[in-house]
Amino acid sequence: MPSPSRSAREPSSPTRRTGSASGVLVGNGLVLTGLGAVTLPDRNGGLQPADEIEVLVDDVGPLPARLLAGDAGLGVAVLKLPDEARSLPGASLAAEDPKVGDAMLAICVDGDSIRAVGVLLERVGVGEDAGPRLQTDRALPPLFWGGPVFDDRGHLVGITTHPASAGGTAVPASLLRPLLRRLLGGSGI
Repeated sequence: MPSPSRSAREPSSPTRRTGSASGVLVGNGLVLTGLGAVTLPDRNGGLQPADEIEVLVDDVGPLPARLLAGDAGLGVAVLKLPDEARSLPGASLAAEDPKVGDAMLAICVDGDSIRAVGVLLERVGVGEDAGPRLQTDRALPPLFWGGPVFDDRGHLVGITTHPASAGGTAVPASLLRPLLRRLLGGSGI
């Protein structure tokens, strides 16, 4: 499971900031994670990419990455790993979004450990001008933000984001798939 970390220098400060978040490999050397994991606010209220991004991949180690795309409305970032990472296996996106009551598994990286929590899909809500959001029956701590949510068949059904409500929130695969297709020039995900 990849864990993007960020560091950036703000123009007025020599201080180096670092952080980490969860994410997931989706094949072709791409990683999905939360946009906040790889950006910092700039002076104009926008976001600037981190100067350095490193993704820690199990059984491979740390790999440099670059921000390929970010969708502020969805709160999702797509990272590109070096070409040699194109052969790493990735999670399969679910063909359909889960239904209310479906059991799901949210996963995050916590230091050297992987944490998982079972959640139920409570409802499909509408995000702030971003389309549908999966809302779970329990809140997910910040370590989970940017991490994957899998269905009971092991398919990626969403990426967790900062919650807009008391429960956990995830961007569904139905919104992630078009973003990835656009980046890959229409090739399959």
